[in-house]
Amino acid sequence: YYILDNNGNYILTSVEDIYNYIYYRYLDISNIKEYIKLSTKDNNNYNIKVSDLILNSNNTNTITISIDELNNTITLDYTELFKIDNNNLNKEIITLFYNKVNEIMTMRDEKETIYSVKYKAYVNDNILSLVINSTLKEGENSQRTIIKTYNYNLTSNEVLDINRILNYRALESKAVQNKINSTIKDAAQTATQYQEIGYSKYLRNVDDAMYKVENTNVFFLGEGKALYIIYPYGNSNYTTELDLLVL
Repeated sequence: YYILDNNGNYILTSVEDIYNYIYYRYLDISNIKEYIKLSTKDNNNYNIKVSDLILNSNNTNTITISIDELNNTITLDYTELFKIDNNNLNKEIITLFYNKVNEIMTMRDEKETIYSVKYKAYVNDNILSLVINSTLKEGENSQRTIIKTYNYNLTSNEVLDINRILNYRALESKAVQNKINSTIKDAAQTATQYQEIGYSKYLRNVDDAMYKVENTNVFFLGEGKALYIIYPYGNSNYTTELDLLVL
């Protein structure tokens, strides 16, 4: 969880457990229903004190749960929780998964759906990296693995792109690009070989612009400042396959 320092800043006190904690407390529909019961209602918005969600906190700011009954969606804005001035990004994290959860909860057909979400966070110096890993299995469709990552500068409250992370690690873009090219080429060859003998594999297009360094959008700094670059094909396809580089 987070504690407040004397300047009113949030300090991460449990690097290993915080996002498991956030997952169970904030991303469980049953818990959110309980929060709504204890909140202050303003039209379709429900305001909950941060102190009711964070252990050992006396913060009087609030987060907001917004319910859109017409579209059957719930949006949790926890901007005040992180003190990061980027509301759209925070709402994207919540909306991406809550829309799917709500869809699952309101299904009226007999299609079996299994869905789970896990969070993990790492802190290196003043950089917080958040990894969101979800799995989705709908009916007869193949299982999907969906991975999103976010990297924040805790000092400046900025979202960091891949170039900022490369600079932090003193990695040259050309060398990283060569590593990406080599990894994807090997993965593409392996996938083709498996498909030729009857296996179902995700086929890579080595010329796809997604493999350009400047277009990299799923990455994070892990333990010991290790840079992980991920190509999770399940983000847009029914597959659990991904390619991973560790630098």
